[in-house]
Amino acid sequence: MIECGSNDHFIKHAHLPQSILAARVVWGRWEMDIFKVMVDVELCPGCCDGPCGWTATSNDCDSLPTPGLMEMVFHPYFLRLDGWSASLDECSSQRIVLGDYGDYSNGTLIHSGNIFEDMRTLGIDATDSAYCPVVSRIFGYERFISHENDQDDLVVAYHDQEKYLALCQPKGLSLPANKWFVLLLKALSTRLSGKHLVITVIQCSDFYGVDDNGERRESGEDSASDRGSHFAEPRILTPLYTVASPQVWRRELLSLQRWDQFSKIREHFYALVNMHQSTGPETRHKSAIRQKKDGMVKFFSDMFGLQHLRSYVGKITFFERLPWMMETDSPREDFVETAEEHGLLVRLFKGIRQSNAVQDPRLEVVLPLLRKRCQTLGAKDDAPHRYADEKQKVKRELESISQTLSAGLLNHTGSTFCSPCLEHVQS
Repeated sequence: MIECGSNDHFIKHAHLPQSILAARVVWGRWEMDIFKVMVDVELCPGCCDGPCGWTATSNDCDSLPTPGLMEMVFHPYFLRLDGWSASLDECSSQRIVLGDYGDYSNGTLIHSGNIFEDMRTLGIDATDSAYCPVVSRIFGYERFISHENDQDDLVVAYHDQEKYLALCQPKGLSLPANKWFVLLLKALSTRLSGKHLVITVIQCSDFYGVDDNGERRESGEDSASDRGSHFAEPRILTPLYTVASPQVWRRELLSLQRWDQFSKIREHFYALVNMHQSTGPETRHKSAIRQKKDGMVKFFSDMFGLQHLRSYVGKITFFERLPWMMETDSPREDFVETAEEHGLLVRLFKGIRQSNAVQDPRLEVVLPLLRKRCQTLGAKDDAPHRYADEKQKVKRELESISQTLSAGLLNHTGSTFCSPCLEHVQS
C-alpha cells in the first residue's frame, strides 16, 4: 500500500511500447472519496522512471474548488471565499486579471496571455454561462479590525508574517469548476504546456496595511495610493491573486540522455540498413566496412542484451544479416519501378487488413528494399528455389526475435517474399 502523507492524488507516467508516446495516469485516494482517474496521452520526453515510478500531489480538501486537478502554489495571505479556504499573493506592481497565464517564479508572474482573450480568438463565446467567473463573498479575520474602523464592508487578510491587509468592499472572482472549463484547459494544454494560471483574484475599492491592533499603517507600499497600476477597471483594485499550475498543462522534464539514446538508435539502424548503398573509396576496403558494421551490430546487441538471450533462443543474427537482406544488386530493366508504383507496392505488401492501420516507418524503410531483393532473385534462373530458401532463412531469424524485440515485421516480410514469387510463377 502506498503511503504518501497528506497527498491525496498520485501520478504515474508510463511509456507506451513501440512508440514515442506515454500515458500519464492521475488517480485519487479511495478512502477520501476522490477516486477518479484521468488518463492523458502525450509525447514522451524520455523521462520514464520504470514501472514502479510515481509522484504525488495534493489539493487542499478545504480549498476553493478548481477546474480540474491543480498543482497549488503556496501564498502568504489567507482569506475565506464563501467558506472555502484560499491562499493568495500580492500583485505588487503587476496588473493581474483573472485567467492570465504565463511563467511563474518567486512570486512574479511573467504574463503570456489570458484564457478569456484566447477564447474570443478561437471563436468561443466567453460570455456563455459555463465560462462565467464565480463571484464569492469574502470573509477575513475580524480581530484585526479596529473598533474605530468597524465597518461591515471591511475585511482583513491574514499574513503569515503579520503583514495584514485591510480590504474595503472586497469580492472574489474565480474560474468556474465545471467540466466545460476542464475541457477548455485540456484543449489548450499543448500550447500552454508548463504555464501557470491565475485562478482567483480579489477585487476591492480600497486596501491598506494594518498592524496587530487593527490600526492603519503609515502610507507606504501597503496602501492603494502607491499602487495605481492595480486598476483592472475604473475604481476597482486587484491587490491579491492565486496562481496554480493545471495538471493537464504539466509536462515531465526532458531527459537529454534519453533523447540522445533515441537519436543514436535511429542513426545506427538507418546506417545498418543502408550499408549496401555505400559508395566511394570505402567500398574497396572490406575491412573498414566490416569494422563499421560490427560496431553497429554490437550497439544493438548490447542495448537489447542479445548475449543474455542466447541460452534461450539461440544466437540472434538479425542485425548482422540486416545489411545483407537489404542487398539489391542491379535488377533487370523490366523491374525498374516509378515512384507511384513504389508507393503502391508498399501499400500492397501491408495487405488489405492493414490498410486502415497507422503506417509504421520501419516498414516504409525495410519493405521496399526487400522488394528489390526479390527482384534480384527473380532475375536468376533458379528463382523459385532461391525465393523459398531466402524466405525460410529470413523467417527463422525473425521468428527467433519476435517475442524478444517485438519487431512486428514477420508477416509483412513473408508477404513481401510471397507476392513477387507468385508474380514470377504466373508470368
